[in-house]
Amino acid sequence: FAFDILHPHAEYQHNWHVDLMARALTQVSNGEIKRLIITMPPRMLKSHCVSIAWPAWEIGRNPLKKFLCLHASNALGRDLDEACFDLMSSPRYRALFPGAKLNLKKNKLCTSFGGHRQFMPINGRLTGLGADIVIIDDPISTADARDAKARQQLHEQFDDNILQRLNNKKDGAIVLVMQRVHEDDLTAHLLAKDEGWVHLDLSAIA
Repeated sequence: FAFDILHPHAEYQHNWHVDLMARALTQVSNGEIKRLIITMPPRMLKSHCVSIAWPAWEIGRNPLKKFLCLHASNALGRDLDEACFDLMSSPRYRALFPGAKLNLKKNKLCTSFGGHRQFMPINGRLTGLGADIVIIDDPISTADARDAKARQQLHEQFDDNILQRLNNKKDGAIVLVMQRVHEDDLTAHLLAKDEGWVHLDLSAIA
């Protein structure tokens, strides 16, 4: 549905990994998973599914829902934000979810009921921001991943700031989606903590 709206001249080619992502995200929606990591190669619809289609579906069903989307690249964040806005502004979406009426503010898509999808650079100032669900999408570039200082800065940002962004620490959820870029990347940092993260690892096979 979302792919057809956003890419009307491209052919959607379904694969089983999309079903696995959808299943895991549905478990997050149902409260069955509170901490989810999805790792997979680039150009496999991970951002489309996790950062565009899923928030649009969630906000359509519950216009009170608040999302905070964090990205390493400000340009990527804006592109995904605009794509989600285009999807939620489409006549087909509005017919399905008439309660999810949007107002476009700086870096934030807001519903008339108080829900929103907001994006920020992951290393930006997050003070005062809160959400029911935090999405972290490609938190570090492949170039920065080679820099031990940059990796450590990202780890500290997560530990010191991102965990505190959940409005409800018990019921809120965090979803990390990324390609593996280093043996000490954010995925490795979180899995080493052994704090109940569910890891959906979708490796590429040549």
